[in-house]
Amino acid sequence: LNSQDLELDEELECPNCGITFQEFRSEGRLGCPHDYIAFREPLIQLLENIHGACEHIGKFPKRAPTSSQQQYNLIKLRRELTAAVAEENYEVAASLRDQISKLEQEEENESSDTDPSTE
Repeated sequence: LNSQDLELDEELECPNCGITFQEFRSEGRLGCPHDYIAFREPLIQLLENIHGACEHIGKFPKRAPTSSQQQYNLIKLRRELTAAVAEENYEVAASLRDQISKLEQEEENESSDTDPSTE
């Protein structure tokens, strides 16, 4: 963030709870769930500055259900697919589409294997 961007961000205010971005930065807490929308861009920049990314890239807890990991992977692949299409990188987009289809098929097979109503 350069100083001019920082000044503009400090003036942002949530229309729902009235907290300013400067208040958030000084207190370290947002005022309401709507703040994530009101302060979206500066929050993304802040997270990227602090963590190097604004997306979780770490491990899943060992006890996390496999379906959680699969859902995370599907969301990630769909975002990558959207980006590839936007960049007109159709070869990558086709590969991502195939990966998504494969994961969705695996998920469907797993749910029908464990669903007693399908027997």
